Amino acid sequence: FVLLELFNTPPPSYDVYYLGWDRSGNTPQSTTVIHHPLYDVKKISFDDDPATSYQVTPYQGAPQDTYLWRTYWDDGIVQAVSSGSPALDQNKRMVGHMWEGAQTCSNSATVYTGFAKFDRSWNGSSPANRLRDWLDPSNSTTALDGFDPNGQPSPPVLVQVRTLLGGCYDPNTG
Repeated sequence: FVLLELFNTPPPSYDVYYLGWDRSGNTPQSTTVIHHPLYDVKKISFDDDPATSYQVTPYQGAPQDTYLWRTYWDDGIVQAVSSGSPALDQNKRMVGHMWEGAQTCSNSATVYTGFAKFDRSWNGSSPANRLRDWLDPSNSTTALDGFDPNGQPSPPVLVQVRTLLGGCYDPNTG
């Protein structure tokens, strides 16, 4: 993991949102990922099914006890060079970050994406590889909702969604 500390508070015009997290280790019942593959425009992918847990066979320096959430996307794909993108659960809290697996339109149903589990990063062997020292030094919070510093409580907005583009988008064929 990588954490960045801001030296200044972003101005309101940046419209920032501070992402929440969940270290409970509970299985996400659905997963959403927001990613910018190779600096491309923002993409969002959805898996409407519960994630599955699996252990990684150590490679490329991965520790022996690396556990991931495995997802297969129902809508969208996760493209190459999206590593580190957050996996959000049904409560819009981060439960992992992308570790492996990039799809194309032709293999999106058979190639999974693996997300390193947030709860496994919570209790590392030292502050350099342990999230709790940085995010909750008292280790008293299991889940934290996201925060919009500019947000005003507002009534829910009802919208009707119509699919304009179904399936994978291939930029070569439009």
